[in-house]
Amino acid sequence: MGCNFEILSENEYGYIGKCTCCEEFNFAYKNLLITFSEEHLFHFSDWLISNQNNPDFLFDLPHGKSRIYRSPAENLFITFDVDELQELSQLFTETKLVLEARKIVTPE
Repeated sequence: MGCNFEILSENEYGYIGKCTCCEEFNFAYKNLLITFSEEHLFHFSDWLISNQNNPDFLFDLPHGKSRIYRSPAENLFITFDVDELQELSQLFTETKLVLEARKIVTPE
């Protein structure tokens, strides 16, 4: 059986997909691509969404960006606007639903 990459959820600006060989998930959005295990993907999504209104993450930047997230790399930050966070929330929610449905249909 060969390796495949499957898109679990997508929109105009990105997708969440999974490699069937290594079980890694790709989170791609605009010019950002991050790979995760399933557990870390959903920790990341929970962190993004739960902090979207956290005052510590709010800072108005040029071009409408107003949410700043510090990455584990000291000099790397990820910025989003409110609409982008809504789009990301939808991607993560759809991905969770697809994965849950698969677990119901094909129990291990």
